[in-house]
Amino acid sequence: MLNDYENALLQLKIIESETNLSEDFELLAHVYQKQASIYQKLGHMDDARTSADKALQLFSKLQDVIGESKVYVTLARISTHQSKYKESVQYLQN
Repeated sequence: MLNDYENALLQLKIIESETNLSEDFELLAHVYQKQASIYQKLGHMDDARTSADKALQLFSKLQDVIGESKVYVTLARISTHQSKYKESVQYLQN
């Protein structure tokens, strides 16, 4: 039985594949951001960082400062979870 986070990831994967086809990069950036947050909560830090990096790249291309800020907070949480405190502070200062 899937828990709520795992179920959410499955739904986001479906949205991700559909969004890739439509080339809605703003929606795709938000999908990657949500994936990163959920992976972080599940303790899957490598997957979380990969999704966060994808989201950050898209938000940067879109010049979405608020989206970038959300990703930096997620990256800070990932770094804190990995006991990389200096890195975490650097993300929060972006």
